[in-house]
Amino acid sequence: ELGVNRRNVQYWRSKYGIKARSLSEATTLRHKRNQAPYKDKKWLEQQYTGEGKSTYQIADELGITPGTIRRWLLRHGIELRSSDESHFLTHRNYLKISPYLRSMIEGELLGDGSIIRASGRSAFYSHGSKYKDYVLWLSKEFKGQGMEQSGKIRKAVNYLGTEHASITYQYHSLAYPELLEFRKRFYPGGGKKIVPSDLTLDPIKARQWYIGDGRLTQSDRQRSGIVLYTCAFDSVSTQLLMEQLTEIGLEVTLQPSRNQIYIKADSVPKFLGYIGPCPEPIMHIYGYKWVL
Repeated sequence: ELGVNRRNVQYWRSKYGIKARSLSEATTLRHKRNQAPYKDKKWLEQQYTGEGKSTYQIADELGITPGTIRRWLLRHGIELRSSDESHFLTHRNYLKISPYLRSMIEGELLGDGSIIRASGRSAFYSHGSKYKDYVLWLSKEFKGQGMEQSGKIRKAVNYLGTEHASITYQYHSLAYPELLEFRKRFYPGGGKKIVPSDLTLDPIKARQWYIGDGRLTQSDRQRSGIVLYTCAFDSVSTQLLMEQLTEIGLEVTLQPSRNQIYIKADSVPKFLGYIGPCPEPIMHIYGYKWVL
């Protein structure tokens, strides 16, 4: 373990007066260390099938070759994975979905965020915004929760050469199997995004939804209300969100011509109090949405 000669260890053991083991004790200890747990079918099956480890991972932990593990898998009659599945398990990314990360993702999915399949086993989060500082902030928030960015923030010019030309900045996360859950819930048919029936609003989700798809109405004649855009959702999704807002204690109505939700002026202070202040790093971008 130290990369020195065995005699050096023996010398210092003797110098410090540490009693040497008997030959019998040393032999027993050596045999114990050289035990091969992979020869036990239950142990190997738990490592390979139960915990999803690859032959390379198991072999590396034991200090032996992957070929040895493979031979014992075959000897035990344990079914080997396909090459595609083995490659996935060896190279997959791991992500723990914390409550904060879940709220951030689901809040963004109520707005401009999207989850895209990377393969049959994983998906990645994607977000486009005209504000580079916003996607940089999102990337930092996600990274703080263990969700890493893939590559660099990409700049895209839309409708180049037309009067509608605009610039957006695109963020992509790494692909994670854990993000497939969001893909399946928000895109059950594989295409159009919906609001899952099990979604429950909380302050973070509502805040991110408001940042991405909400605005304060401006009028000289009446107090400001809040519009939450749900144009892209079906009527069932919109109704579910209205019920969630009502449960918070807000007065809301549906503006059917545009399929959007309107929070009445009396409820605006309560909504803003519920979601909390605009995050400081993006105050210069979205702070105006909190100014009544």
